[in-house]
Amino acid sequence: MGIKINRHTIEMKVLHIISGLADGGAESILFQLCRADIENRHLVISLGGRGKYSELLEQAGIPVEHLKMSGSKITFANVRGLYKAVRNYNPDVVQTWMYHADLLGTLVARAATRVPVCWGVHNSALVPGRSKRGTIFISKINAVLSHVFPSEIIYCAERAREVHEELGYNRQRGQVIYNGYDLDSFKPDSTQRADIRDRLGFKPSDFVIGMVARFDPMKDHKNFCAAVHRVVESGIDVKIVMVGAGITHENHELAEMLTSGNLSGTVSLLGARSDINVLMCAFDVCVLSSIKEAFPNVLAEAMACGTPCISTNVGDAAAIVGATGWVVAAGNSSALGNAIIESKHESSNLSSWQVRQRAARQRIEQKFSLEKMVDAYNMAWRKAIIATPN
Repeated sequence: MGIKINRHTIEMKVLHIISGLADGGAESILFQLCRADIENRHLVISLGGRGKYSELLEQAGIPVEHLKMSGSKITFANVRGLYKAVRNYNPDVVQTWMYHADLLGTLVARAATRVPVCWGVHNSALVPGRSKRGTIFISKINAVLSHVFPSEIIYCAERAREVHEELGYNRQRGQVIYNGYDLDSFKPDSTQRADIRDRLGFKPSDFVIGMVARFDPMKDHKNFCAAVHRVVESGIDVKIVMVGAGITHENHELAEMLTSGNLSGTVSLLGARSDINVLMCAFDVCVLSSIKEAFPNVLAEAMACGTPCISTNVGDAAAIVGATGWVVAAGNSSALGNAIIESKHESSNLSSWQVRQRAARQRIEQKFSLEKMVDAYNMAWRKAIIATPN
């Protein structure tokens, strides 16, 4: 399953502490990193309970411990359990993931051992009224602690680094490591494309618009529906596939969006799926309509499958898409709809469209491979170990 990377250097024991292992971008990258990096030993501690990536990590031979913390309620038993886990594993370096783990994981890890701690920041915007107040509060505490504890602060996107350094995060310790992708799993596949489209009832000539995103205000499904409504109203025949947690007919809020946009009969709602790499091949374009992202994995995954993308200008979306797709202002359904219309017109020129498809794949190969990401994390960990006195 996927590639394995081994550069035959001295093995490190890496302890990962993450807020939880549910379906999410940071969780996915943690899984890919641990699975691909066979040069080192990895242990994952989830502050929460079991999630999607718990089983996947275990299947890949990565041990996982769950502390089962409940939301923001942290007990002495939780802290003691984390302390004992750190002491027992005796890591060479600790890598934390996301705000709560950056805070609690750092304090406990430094109490239990003197090894370096590297932070992982996977958020590019803290929006009052939309982001949780507790999350904003913890990020401000972390800004102060960033000048004391972490050896390295690893951001997944340039925009994430800018936002947090403006908040007060230590500028000298920050670096960006772009997410990397398994190009053996995410790749163009004409056979899978034909099979999925046939199962969904689409003809080979249908123009299929895909959106892969859990139902969340930050993903702005309302904007997506309004944009597609504009496309349909212009007389263009399209098929729409929406995928993600909460994307079902039982979701009354989503159903209302589709009904008000006269889209109910043209949309396939697939819910959460584990075969995203296959579904991406069936799309003609993949659309991201978010109002907030850091480094949207969905764009890179679609492009690796040779599927051009249309995205709002959030996080590092523009840096991912480059000149291979379309990037428009967030919240602007007219601009988003016009980009979809333009892509549909261009797709009628097969040679031009194939050039765009190849360019999308090549951009991910050149800039966002899994091997590049694993190399970068290894360099960051070794730098932290060398710089930390015994």
